[in-house]
Amino acid sequence: MLNVFGNINTATVIGWNLVDSLLEEFLLATELSQKHSAHDEAEKILQRIKEMQPEFQPEQSQMSIPLSIMRRKLGPATSFFESADETFNGCIKTLTDELPDNDFSSFHVLSKILRLIPGLEYHAEVAASCKYYKFQVEASLGGNGKDQDNIQDKHDEGPQDQDAEKSQSSAKSEGLELNQDVEESQNDGQYDFGDDNTSCDICGKTITNRDAKMTWMHTCYYCTNTDFCDSCYTATESSSYTEQSIGDGRYPCLGEHKYIKVPVTGWKGVKNGKILYDDPKNGATEIELKKWLEDLKGHWKIAWENYWREEMPVS
Repeated sequence: MLNVFGNINTATVIGWNLVDSLLEEFLLATELSQKHSAHDEAEKILQRIKEMQPEFQPEQSQMSIPLSIMRRKLGPATSFFESADETFNGCIKTLTDELPDNDFSSFHVLSKILRLIPGLEYHAEVAASCKYYKFQVEASLGGNGKDQDNIQDKHDEGPQDQDAEKSQSSAKSEGLELNQDVEESQNDGQYDFGDDNTSCDICGKTITNRDAKMTWMHTCYYCTNTDFCDSCYTATESSSYTEQSIGDGRYPCLGEHKYIKVPVTGWKGVKNGKILYDDPKNGATEIELKKWLEDLKGHWKIAWENYWREEMPVS
């Protein structure tokens, strides 16, 4: 199915939906063999996309998160750790390169993989809050700087590919194209807002980067690309709520799925490359992204030490 369309971006959107469906099959399955089957099919989808585009790195794709959830359940624990660690380090690498184009998607994936590990919930919310801002970071770890779910260069697309991409207007991009000119953010004089927005997958309302600082959004960290505005998220918790179709034909996630609230409590924004928020432990915090990422690597190490040491509930 993925090779019906020649455009890698179209195949990626199809891949999102297929992986989301396979995760649902996995969660609902009552037989171990059924869970293994869903996991194996999801792995094949990522492998097929990699065959279509050799530069695609599955571990940095949003589709890697449902697979990590499956591996966390199926085991062995080392398989879950290795895939999660690969995703984490891949995000750190792309967030410390010289290209800002991939920051939105990298923060998006980073927040989700953090949320899967007990003890990193707050850091996940900070990462999710950062994705609406523009950072200029001096390269420290290198990296190819590509958005792994949207890596085809614009100049490589033919007219048919461009038409196909336009037809996907209801599907949200995971980031800007690598060779797309990065427009200067319309800085309001106070914060360094980026250019990426989010839309609610129920009502369709667009939440701009500025809105995201002032109103709650809820990002599902089970789905590849699902977000609710606060009003719709609250409505889904009502006993009278019924599922409704959304723009690209998928359905809002419910049931066992869990969410990251954005922005994090105490969030103040990003200014001159520094993250500003009120940390519940340390109070008012102003920290450069590079330093925050370095500290995060320490938190990641400690969280995994605790994971191996203790029997902890899976969130």
